[in-house]
Amino acid sequence: MKRLAALLLLGLCAAAPSVRAQSVAKDKREAVDDISQAAATAAGAVGMRQPTCVLSVVLAGQSMSLWDALPASPPARPGNAPAKALPVDPDLLLGVEDRAPVRNADENYDEFQAYNLLLVRAHKTAAGAFAKGARRDLTFAHLFEEPAKYRGQIVHIEGLLRRLRKFDAARLAAKEGVPALYEGWVFDAEYGYNPYCVIVTELPKSIQIGEKLDRHVSFDGYFFKRYRYKAGDGVRDAPLLIGRTLTPSASQGTAANARAPWLDSSTPWVLIAFLAILLVTAGFGIALTLWFKRGDKQVRARLDAARDAAFVEPGE
Repeated sequence: MKRLAALLLLGLCAAAPSVRAQSVAKDKREAVDDISQAAATAAGAVGMRQPTCVLSVVLAGQSMSLWDALPASPPARPGNAPAKALPVDPDLLLGVEDRAPVRNADENYDEFQAYNLLLVRAHKTAAGAFAKGARRDLTFAHLFEEPAKYRGQIVHIEGLLRRLRKFDAARLAAKEGVPALYEGWVFDAEYGYNPYCVIVTELPKSIQIGEKLDRHVSFDGYFFKRYRYKAGDGVRDAPLLIGRTLTPSASQGTAANARAPWLDSSTPWVLIAFLAILLVTAGFGIALTLWFKRGDKQVRARLDAARDAAFVEPGE
């Protein structure tokens, strides 16, 4: 029976190239190649009699990500109008760690798979569908303070895009048609120096990658976790969101017409007011000290004059 199963699987592997040439598009060949490799590996494992050999084959397949697969995405809505995007089932995101960097497959496989799941779903979801399904009542504070409660929700944010970098996607996402991703840092004027970290799979032509940007954008996407990263002043946390793209703000235009977040923040003005009060208090103290010293000199002068004056006997 084992040999028969092995022969059947090997037959499927041999037929795979011809089937692939007829029915698979060029951009999906890598995924089919992985399927062929997995089938061939499984056939070899079935034909082996030694458990250690089977285990070696399974581990080798795992190292090549042959067994990796993401949950199926919701079916696309027919027609031209984009459907309203829905939040992700929280049960698919149970292994995500907050207050930590994004984990790789070796550190936390559940989070690694959840991250790539959202990445692929975001790539396959129209920007209009995200905009229809996004919540506008969730702020930075909501996501920062209660990340587990809002994980998987679709959130709308706006702010200044200050930095944008490009990275290669993981093999698991690349097999699903996501070759690269873009990491952006968006500052909301209301929260000053505390940014959002957003991950998108494509960019509009009007937005380019760069280390020192100043562009007002909006974003709609899934909230993933409270992400811990290294900043110039130490370790910080930021809400991490995953979506399809960034949208240049039509109302604000480019950042040449927008104010920097620290100018809109109330913190510097409070500091300036405090320093002003401190200076006024110090000036008042100095003036009061000088006034007292002047009065003290006058009193001393009178005492000296009284001490040096000749005694005059009272008249009879």
